[in-house]
Amino acid sequence: MKKLFVLTLVVMLGLTGLVQAANEATVEQVGDDNVATVTQSADDNLGYIGQDGEDNFADILQSGPGNTATLEQEGDANFAVTGQSGTDSVALGTQTGDSNTMSVSQSGDGTTAAVDQAGDWNAAAVDQSGEGDTADIDQEGDDNAAFVDQRGEDALASITQLGDANFADVDQSGAGGTATILQDGDDNEASVTQSTFGLLTGPHSANISQIGSGNYAEIIQRTLGLLAGLNSADVSQAGDDHWAEVTQEGFGLGEGANSADVSQTGVGHTTYVTQSGAFNSAEVIQDSALRRHIAEIIQTGTLNSATITQMHGATSSAEGDATIYQDGEANGADVVQGDHNYASRALFADISQSGMLNYTSVVQNRGPSSAWVTQSGLANQAYVTQDKSKTGHSNEATIEQSGTANYAEQTQMAREGFKAYIYQTGVANEATQTQNHSAPYPGGTWNVATTTQTGNLNVGSIVQTGNVATATLTQTGTGNDGYIIQAGLSSVGSLTQLGNGNIGGINQ
Repeated sequence: MKKLFVLTLVVMLGLTGLVQAANEATVEQVGDDNVATVTQSADDNLGYIGQDGEDNFADILQSGPGNTATLEQEGDANFAVTGQSGTDSVALGTQTGDSNTMSVSQSGDGTTAAVDQAGDWNAAAVDQSGEGDTADIDQEGDDNAAFVDQRGEDALASITQLGDANFADVDQSGAGGTATILQDGDDNEASVTQSTFGLLTGPHSANISQIGSGNYAEIIQRTLGLLAGLNSADVSQAGDDHWAEVTQEGFGLGEGANSADVSQTGVGHTTYVTQSGAFNSAEVIQDSALRRHIAEIIQTGTLNSATITQMHGATSSAEGDATIYQDGEANGADVVQGDHNYASRALFADISQSGMLNYTSVVQNRGPSSAWVTQSGLANQAYVTQDKSKTGHSNEATIEQSGTANYAEQTQMAREGFKAYIYQTGVANEATQTQNHSAPYPGGTWNVATTTQTGNLNVGSIVQTGNVATATLTQTGTGNDGYIIQAGLSSVGSLTQLGNGNIGGINQ
């Protein structure tokens, strides 16, 4: 028959006057149905419970500043709870095997919680309220789950998980929060939520790093105040089937200056980034040799920048899909797809900008490739470059602009053929299309370039080299200037100008 050994130690030492003495409690248990409880009330208390095996349970409750609680459990059905109220308190854990569970609750400024779990059913939770609190959770393997909830300014949270069904969640409310999650294994899931309400909010910092397959990462940063922003979010994923989401938004007189960076390497990636405010930056880098990777960036506000880079390699069979939506002024969008024009899977780029002084650049170094750019406003610029000069496949590019003093430029190089379309509505717009065949293709091929401009004082030009070139330039309005240059067999050029004071020419 098992021995039941239950030790309950309650130390309540209170001294009258101005001085309180520190209490010290030590409990050590080795086997069978272990249960231990320590309760302390004073300053600078020390509590220690150490259990070795069987049905372990340990509990330390401390009230007062400068307290230290240490829990150690070795094996079997482990369970440990620590509760501390007071500033500068320290709670230490350590569970090694079997059905681990750990819970730490701390209230007060400058508290520290450290939980270390090794194997089996791991679960750890840290709840802290106060300023300058620190939480650190380390888990080694099996069914890991870690939760950190911090309420207060300048909080610091760190979670490290190695192996099996990893799950990590950090929730921080208060300015200046920092969260780091590291996961190594399969089917990882990590989430960081940082929120602030006050006069000065931020800056928050969140970093998620995942190695393995089937990983999911989410970072949400929300700020509300007079100055809202200055947040940074970083996601790094290595392996297969990654999914990352970053949301940075706020409301305030000075909102923005957030940064989001996502890096994914392996097979089959998906990333979504959403930002609001001014001076935000978002960058997504995806490197894959198989299947498809998808990236989408949405930004509302002014002076934002969005960059998507999708790399494939020389023998890649992966597809790339990049989408950027920007609403505001002086925003910049850059898309680079394909790092080797020998690869042969499809590339798609879609960029939409509304506002003035926006800039777009799309570079596609593979085929077949398709790019679509839509801009509305004043003095916008759009550039599309497509290069598939080595082994064929077609390119297609479309630019639509409405407004004044916009500029559109398309440059295409391919061996089989390409299509380019520019549509402009407004005053003083300019469009340039250049198509160049790198080498003759047996049986002939086709080039199609179309520019349509509606308004006054527009300039349009189409330059084509290669076989079966078709160019159509249509201008409606006053004071327009258009010309077509074609060099190659079976070229067809069509220039239509409706209005007064127009200048046009075709050279073949």
